[in-house]
Amino acid sequence: MKNYDTHEKNSIILMKIGGLMSMTASYLIMRDIYNRHKRGERVKLTSRIVYELSLANFWASFFDPVLSTWMAPPESEAFMATGTVTTCNVQGFFDNFLYGTSVCMNALLAVTCEFP
Repeated sequence: MKNYDTHEKNSIILMKIGGLMSMTASYLIMRDIYNRHKRGERVKLTSRIVYELSLANFWASFFDPVLSTWMAPPESEAFMATGTVTTCNVQGFFDNFLYGTSVCMNALLAVTCEFP
């Protein structure tokens, strides 16, 4: 087993904390928009796009920073690596798909705000 220095450990732990903070912020945005919809208020198109953006960001933050090295195989010698090659590949797929979705939602939001 590799002996990890403090910098490696702190980097991974801070990344997981940042991911949890991002998930919390995305959840609060989604909850706000959902509650407005539930009360019967009219939800603007931009709010719907922000909802979808927050949904993609929530799951992207879960699969990348929060799970991060847990999904990597121990042979990678990454700190806290306990996964397999398959879990690492699944994480990579979802990471790319969800961040791509976030980019598309950002572009859609920019076009929607520019041409209402």
